[in-house]
Amino acid sequence: MKLKGFLAKNYDSWVDKIVRAMIYAILFMIVLVVILPIMHIISCSFSSADDIIAGKVTIFPVSFTLDSYRAIFNHQDLIMGFLNSLFYATLGPVISVAMTIALGYPLSKEDMPGKGIILRIMMVTMLFSGGMIPTYLVSKSVGLTNNRFGFLFLAGALSVYNVFVARTFFKNSIDQSIYDSAEVDGASAMRCLVSIVLPLSKAVIAVLLLWEIVGYWNNYQNALIYLTDRNLQPLQIIIREIMEMNSVNPDMIKDSRDYQELRNLQVTLKYATIVVSSIPLMIIYPFVQKHFVKGVMLGSVKG
Repeated sequence: MKLKGFLAKNYDSWVDKIVRAMIYAILFMIVLVVILPIMHIISCSFSSADDIIAGKVTIFPVSFTLDSYRAIFNHQDLIMGFLNSLFYATLGPVISVAMTIALGYPLSKEDMPGKGIILRIMMVTMLFSGGMIPTYLVSKSVGLTNNRFGFLFLAGALSVYNVFVARTFFKNSIDQSIYDSAEVDGASAMRCLVSIVLPLSKAVIAVLLLWEIVGYWNNYQNALIYLTDRNLQPLQIIIREIMEMNSVNPDMIKDSRDYQELRNLQVTLKYATIVVSSIPLMIIYPFVQKHFVKGVMLGSVKG
């Protein structure tokens, strides 16, 4: 009996080790799949066009050069676009999260009057849309187009999906007894929100902020439609124009050497623009990563 128990125990331990090793191997492969393309893009942005075309660049730069970055930062509108995107991606998420909490918190209460009707109306907006042209005409008639602060709302200041995530978090993660104790002590609904709900909701707030920051920073279509004023356009529009300006026509270039330099620049420029537009998000993510998984899981179950 003791021998069987010893063998069974050691068998289980070996099985655990094999399973753990397989899990680590799979995770390592996933990490490689994610990291290697990023390293390749970064390396290409610092490499010469001839080496990229020849396929010599893998995960390390070849013939190191900064020509593509010089071309980007010499563009006169790039700094303006970067500052515009920084403005939209800073103030926009704050407004969005504030509106999301203001709607999601009352909807998490069972005794809220008209709760069912409001939830049904919100569901309809997730399934149906007024269309691009009617939305543009309405936005233009109320003065939201070519408006810096109006764009913050047009770009998605309130997401119904985010409201449901916040509502689920408030409903399932904060016990009703906490509210009851606060009400016995004389706390108002606003005091409960500020002193109890918000401090306990750092995880979901971090997730919502990250989603909105990424959305505002990468916003291209809404900016293309609603912002025709050059001084208000974000970085994504400027980067697209940089790419188009370097798509030259051979008939327009008399000196073959100049044409070849522009063609080489066109090859490396697309990699450099990817790096420039991704750096801010890569800097922000580590600060909210510890809350990200927890916030997503707690806000997406038990609807």
